[in-house]
Amino acid sequence: MKIAAFADIHGNYPAMQAVVSHLEAWSPDFVINAGDTINRGTRSKACFDLLTEKLRQPQWSAIKGNHEDYVLTCDSPDAPTRGPKADIWKISFYTLAQFGGDVSAIRAQADFLALDAATERDTLVAHASMVHNRRGIYPETTVDELRTLLADKSPSLFIVGHTHRPLTRTLDNTLIVNVGSAGLPFDGFWQPSYAQITYLDGVWQAEIVRVPYDWKAAARDFIETDFINLGGPLAHIILAELLLCRPLMAPWTYLYQKPVLDGEITLEQSVIKFLNELGVSYPVEIPDKHPRA
Repeated sequence: MKIAAFADIHGNYPAMQAVVSHLEAWSPDFVINAGDTINRGTRSKACFDLLTEKLRQPQWSAIKGNHEDYVLTCDSPDAPTRGPKADIWKISFYTLAQFGGDVSAIRAQADFLALDAATERDTLVAHASMVHNRRGIYPETTVDELRTLLADKSPSLFIVGHTHRPLTRTLDNTLIVNVGSAGLPFDGFWQPSYAQITYLDGVWQAEIVRVPYDWKAAARDFIETDFINLGGPLAHIILAELLLCRPLMAPWTYLYQKPVLDGEITLEQSVIKFLNELGVSYPVEIPDKHPRA
């Protein structure tokens, strides 16, 4: 039994193409996408269309993640239309526009997946954990926290993403596999990751695989799709994430979202200040060589 699992593409179409090509060459019995195919990136519709095409094959399955939920929230009557909050949400509105306002296929995706892979116990798939699609599993997550995040479930295999930091861990008789990110790694390595998982002689084993791809094409997409302008100042933070391979939106949110919403600083001023503190120029420039290559 062979399972290929990936997640967190975030609209990085060149990375998704490379990962899908690599995993299909491995000839898995099942392919699982654990969410966040769209948003926080340039070519969400292209990524979603490729996933939809693959889901026509019976061995492919997919769920949605928190970024699919963000885009669905933008489609609600309560979504902000002006002011600082609308400016902060520009990236998700950009994604929504790519779908022409029709998010029915996104809305139809499930939040969890139970896969009967002919093992003693089921395989469970969640975007982040069984508790919430934004409460993820990290290398530093404690055993007690792991039990909470599994919500009293005890599958033989538990597959997640969300953190963009791949790992494998064992809790009791459960193999936990965080597949990392197939589009925006946050563990210091520029190559996207996915998991090759095998079941042999009653034992699950997992290997995290890194896949080189045309990162320059992904970076150029920020310019060629005009995402760098249509996504607002926060698009520069996403480009910096792609180049630095580390999470930047979360610390920006912690430091600056409230001051921006309270009108103490403009969104652009906050991004400039935040990036300058990291030693990154604004606007973010695309280098000839990937800083983490």
